[in-house]
Amino acid sequence: MYSSINRTKKMKHKFLRLALSLLILLPTACDEDKEPTSYAPTLLTGNVAEYTRFDAVLTGSAVENPNSTTQCAIGFLISTSASLADAQTVEATAASGSNQYTAQVSELTPGTKYYYCIYAGSGSHIVKGEIMDFSTLVSEPPALTVTTVSNANEKGATFNAEITDNGGYEITEQGFAFKVYDSESTPEPTTYDHTLPGTLKEDSKIFEATANTLQANTRYIIRAYATNKQQKTGYGESYIFSTEELKIPSLICDAATALTAYTATVTAQVTKDNGFPITRKGFCYSAENHNPTIDNLLIELEDKAVFKAVIDQLNEGTTYYLRAFAENEKGIGYSPIISFATTTVQKAILQVPVAANAQYTEITLTSSLTVPSGSEILEKGFCYSKFSTKPQTDGEHTTDKSAGNKLQVTLTGLEEGTRYYATAYAVTRDGTFYSTAVQFNTLSTEKPVSNAPTFEGIGENEVTAKANITSDGGTTLLRTGFCWSDALTAPTTNDQVWESSNHSQTLSGKLTGLKAGTKYYVRTFAENKNGIAYSETAEFTTTQTYTPTLSNPEFPEIYETSARITASITDDGGSAILEKGVCYSKTVLTPTVEDADKTLKDENTGNGINITLTNLEKGTKYYVRIYARNKNGVSYSSAREVTTSKNMPPEVAELSISDIGDDTAKASASIVSNGGLEITKRGFVWSTGNASPTLEEGTDVGVTLTGNFEAKINGLQPATRYYIRAYAINKAGTSYSTPTYFVTGITYTPSVGQVSIDETKIRTATFSASISYNGGAEVSEVGFCWSNSTSEPVIEGQGSKFAKATLNSDGTFKLTVSNLNSYTYYYVRAYAINKNGVAYSAGAATFTTERDEPGGDDNQPPKPGVE
Repeated sequence: MYSSINRTKKMKHKFLRLALSLLILLPTACDEDKEPTSYAPTLLTGNVAEYTRFDAVLTGSAVENPNSTTQCAIGFLISTSASLADAQTVEATAASGSNQYTAQVSELTPGTKYYYCIYAGSGSHIVKGEIMDFSTLVSEPPALTVTTVSNANEKGATFNAEITDNGGYEITEQGFAFKVYDSESTPEPTTYDHTLPGTLKEDSKIFEATANTLQANTRYIIRAYATNKQQKTGYGESYIFSTEELKIPSLICDAATALTAYTATVTAQVTKDNGFPITRKGFCYSAENHNPTIDNLLIELEDKAVFKAVIDQLNEGTTYYLRAFAENEKGIGYSPIISFATTTVQKAILQVPVAANAQYTEITLTSSLTVPSGSEILEKGFCYSKFSTKPQTDGEHTTDKSAGNKLQVTLTGLEEGTRYYATAYAVTRDGTFYSTAVQFNTLSTEKPVSNAPTFEGIGENEVTAKANITSDGGTTLLRTGFCWSDALTAPTTNDQVWESSNHSQTLSGKLTGLKAGTKYYVRTFAENKNGIAYSETAEFTTTQTYTPTLSNPEFPEIYETSARITASITDDGGSAILEKGVCYSKTVLTPTVEDADKTLKDENTGNGINITLTNLEKGTKYYVRIYARNKNGVSYSSAREVTTSKNMPPEVAELSISDIGDDTAKASASIVSNGGLEITKRGFVWSTGNASPTLEEGTDVGVTLTGNFEAKINGLQPATRYYIRAYAINKAGTSYSTPTYFVTGITYTPSVGQVSIDETKIRTATFSASISYNGGAEVSEVGFCWSNSTSEPVIEGQGSKFAKATLNSDGTFKLTVSNLNSYTYYYVRAYAINKNGVAYSAGAATFTTERDEPGGDDNQPPKPGVE
């Protein structure tokens, strides 16, 4: 923090406990084997001789004790703490032949209070004089002189100022802040207004800046500013100055005269040249810019005091804005702005013609026109051409004799399928005016257009085809009809044909002589003078019947002497079903209606088959097939086997025992067969003496008839062998699984590991521990208990405290406790609880909370010789 001349090294990890009054140094020898002793000099701390923001000169006196045989080192201690905690030592220098001492310290902090004293030291012993204090100068914004202004002209000036005080820190920026001065109430300018950066002159605190974009004939207020590294900005005194008047020419301009649609006459005069010769003059004008300059349209004239010009090539009916201008060496002066409007000519404006109702040799054209008020239309009409894209009246044209501003003419005698260009035209006294051209085409005849045929009444040997001729192509139809083929996907009239007798555009015809089960390709055709045209190809397949197709039989209900069979006819083969039913046999694997043991008909209508077989034998296998008959013959389903049931008691198996504890176990099993009857009860039965327990001799627990076949067995004795069987009951009787046995276990209280002290603070501590064994039973609670009075704290003991913790899946748990006493010795133990009781970690862990930190000036003066 500080530097000094011959600074001594810092005293580390010490508090300077110095006597506040002069003390005699403990009698010591410079060499322990010699007798001479040292005595402290008389010390007096003096005032600070000089001080700035960063430096100070410390003074004091030290008068040697005449009885001392050892020379003491003299210096100063300085610190920002009144107790001189962490004080820095500074070696003092004595004036020649004097007991007056001084020391210079630097790199101090501005605006800070410091404490200091003179001291004398011998070896590890030290005494000091009275503690005194001083404060370094505070940092201030920089100070500057008033701004001086020189070389002022119409657009700028040069500014100078000097930094008289940097405020204690290096200057990072300097310049000038300025604004327009309106009145005495105008605030002084700041860096938030206009600024000019200043350039420091070499080896000087004077800086300068030049402005060249100011407004002419304007008062400004300006002051210098500077900013230092502390981001403090200081300002000099404000100064008010004015720029000079702009000495460009002054002009006046008269109103425009002799206005026509395209010209105007204007005159102007230079009223004042401000003492500088006119080098250039004229007029500038614009239809868009309301403040025209020489960058717009321009006419320059010879140098005369009064000047005049005729402006031509203007747009008719347009408003223009105009100023006269004159230029001297000071710049360009402009007259006030005048405006004028050109007149409107008798000009016809015509809309682009609209072509409508195009035919093969004619078309209708329409348009409209507008003219200025008072104009007369002498002639109007349309021009057209096959070749010129902008036809005019010197070519083919036709007039519209109607009155008014609308035009409509039907052009006749045109060529079929030809492109034409047409314009609307109108004649006034000022000439002939044309619209933009429109392009149109007369119609041309085409081949006919028809849609693809659709089909109705598809049979094995004939079909009805229908279609429409959507366009006759603009000319008479000569032939219409259908053509088809079973080989070509795009048949023509060279293949099989059906032709309409009246060449109708709506076609409906019966195609005959077809082959059954065959795919045909068909197109509609139509013919006119331009040729024959075909539609897209459509296709169909003639029908063909087969024997029926059936699904395989299903057996939704099977009993001892009956079974219900269901199936369906998935395809009637394209012909009505004459008979359907089921045939079955005990010996024939694929029975038919001819060799089956029995055949049953299903008299119900529809494609479904639902038949119940009766008078069957119990527990007997039958082979079953579904059949159906149409005109093409009999079809059969695949053969399926069905076995009638034979009721008996259920079959129980797969008994297993899991989750064996000291008083509980879990049993599970499965029912392999319900014996053909509904299960009315199921469960488990067990015994300690009967190896094959029954419901009459053992203890049982019932299980619901839905869900998994399992149960939790409670109330068992520890370390005991149990024999167990699963059972199930239906109307036919009770059955048991194969017996098995299991032995219940023995559980204990948990085993808790040693406590680890993870962290201690003034009032808090963090512990961790783990459970190495849960004792064979679920741990219901873990935590820590602690005491500062007993070495074996318990969860409910006097003088002990405890808190619960959260047990992690890996058996560890951790806890942070608070509200402990500072700097106190504690005992702590971990605990865990299961159904068998509470267990503690073996032996208590110990820890001591941290001491409270002392205050900043709580240090006591050190005893001599104590570090």
